[in-house]
Order: sequence, then C-alpha cells, then structure tokens
Amino acid sequence: MKQLPLPAQLNVDADKLAGDCMAAHPDKDYTVVPILPTSGVQLHLSAGTITYNMKKEVSMARTTEPMKQYMIKKYGWEEETFLDIDWEAHRRGANRHHKQRTTLNKHLGNILPVGKVVSRYDPVKYRSDCPFCSTGDGTCLETCSHVYRCPARSAWRKQFMSGLRKKLNSLGTEIGLMEMMLAGVKSALTRQQFRVPQDLRNLAAAQEAIGWTHLFKGRISKQWIDRQQDHIGNKATKKNNALNWATTVIDYFFTQWFKVWDQRNLDRHGHDYQGQANKLKDVAFREITHLYTFVEAVSDDIRWLFQTPLEECRHWPLFRQRAWISNWENVIKKEHATQMETG
Repeated sequence: MKQLPLPAQLNVDADKLAGDCMAAHPDKDYTVVPILPTSGVQLHLSAGTITYNMKKEVSMARTTEPMKQYMIKKYGWEEETFLDIDWEAHRRGANRHHKQRTTLNKHLGNILPVGKVVSRYDPVKYRSDCPFCSTGDGTCLETCSHVYRCPARSAWRKQFMSGLRKKLNSLGTEIGLMEMMLAGVKSALTRQQFRVPQDLRNLAAAQEAIGWTHLFKGRISKQWIDRQQDHIGNKATKKNNALNWATTVIDYFFTQWFKVWDQRNLDRHGHDYQGQANKLKDVAFREITHLYTFVEAVSDDIRWLFQTPLEECRHWPLFRQRAWISNWENVIKKEHATQMETG
C-alpha cells in the first residue's frame, strides 16, 4: 500500500475505519450522512442521504411512488403484493436485454402492438383478431397473452416447457420449487388449475396474488427466492445464490418471450419477401374495399373512381393498389363528409 499515492492511501485508511465502525455498531442507522464541512449542501430523502448519482436518485424518488400506485391500480394488487415482488431480480433480468429495452418495456407495460391495440387506431387497416385462429368474424382477439396461448404456438410452448425444466434443473433448483413453477407456468398457458403441495401453499398464494402470467414479465414473489436460499444454505457463494438464481430464471422467461414475439411477427407480417408482399396486399385491399362502401354516398362527379370492379382491384399489383389509395382516399372521404353535411 505504501507504493500508492498519498490520496489513495488515505482513501484505503478511511474505508478501513468506516468498515470497523459499522462492524462495531451494527444497529446504527447509516442512511443519514452527517454533512461534511466542505459540502455546500446535502440532499436528504426519505430513503436517506443522497451522496452520488443525484440526478438519477431524484428522478427515481419523483417517479417511483406514482409508478407503484399506477401498477397497483392497473393489476388490482394490494400494496403488500407489490412489495412482495422481488424487483431487484426483475431489474437484473431486464438489464440483460438492454438492447431490446423498448420492446421489453412494452411487454412489461402490456402495450404491445397486438391486434386488439392497433385496431383502435385504424380498424380497417389493422385487424384486431389473430391471423391464425380467427375465422374472420373478430371472435378471437389478439391480446398480449394470446401471443403465447395461440394454438399456432404449440411447438414453442413445448420447447419452452422443456427448456424451463432443463434450466431449473441446471441451476440446482429445489425439487418442490421446480415442479410448482412448471405447474404454475403450464396453468398460465392453459388456464387450468393445478394441485399445490401443502408446504408450498403460502408461496403459491403469494404468486397467485401477483398473477401466474406475470412470471412471463419477470415478476416473482420473494418467497421463491427465500425458499431457494434455504435450499442452498451455507453452500451459497457470490455466483451461486438465490438472487442470481432468480435473475437467471427471469432472464430465461424474457429470452423465450422474445422468441415467441419474433414468431408472432413473422406469422402476422410474412416469413419471406413474397409472404410480406401478400400481407401488404391484403391490407391494401381491405382499405380499398372500405372506400368502395362510400360509392352511394358521394356525388356523381367522382363515382367514376369506382368503375373498376372490386374483385379486379384485388388482382392489381401492390404499387397500383397503394397508388389508388394515396391518390383518392382523402378525396373520397372529404366528398363523403360533404354529402353527409348537405344531405
């Protein structure tokens, strides 16, 4: 240590003294830091004194409570339920997908651009139903949860469940925890009840209060971590501990969810160039069909726009369909509105 510069030596001595003081006074509250003579100002929040990352900490203090109340109201939780979620494991798991944070945040907030959501913006252009299991009558809405419950995702579900068992087993998960998580996830996918062992009923009730589908959003009860920590016992290390276990499990849920979301996007928008072109033509033809419904409500001056039979429009190339819509959509809608006003 003598080879270090004097400021570094003093810093090491200060850390040693601080550690000795904390060890000698374990019950002392260290959240409030005495103001230093050289400090012009200090910021004290309810969590304690802010000594670094002031901008981040102030932002967190301002937004955390409103966000908590919003989530409690949105999901029908009690405050105890919110506090029972291990948010640190959730944060760590989400940070492993930092490059995809925009899509992940939409997933976590239940605001993904699924059919039910985007159809509110333009019900003609965007279909609300699932492209696979719907019969075209709008009875099968594509919701966020439908993405992984859709009958077309059966292969993904099989692979997901098999992979989850392998992942939990490789992490040294306590057998009771592993079986209940597998049963709970299966219940979330199939909406079927499952039997809970007597010694795990409190844990199951805690996760039930959060929601089993929230496992796909990385929101797990702290009781999972506590149970796994008891299982690890004194074998816990810096790498092998319950918090890392929970983080890795959450990371698996996020990783697999991204896979099923990618699969959904291919199914919705096409797997190759030709498939994408066909999907775009379907959208364009729906728009043209909708505009053709105005034929009786527009003046004779522009009815010539509808002289081409609708079925013939279906076989137009995509560029011609888009050109017709771009050229005449506003004209037709404006004329229709004028006719409605004047009677």
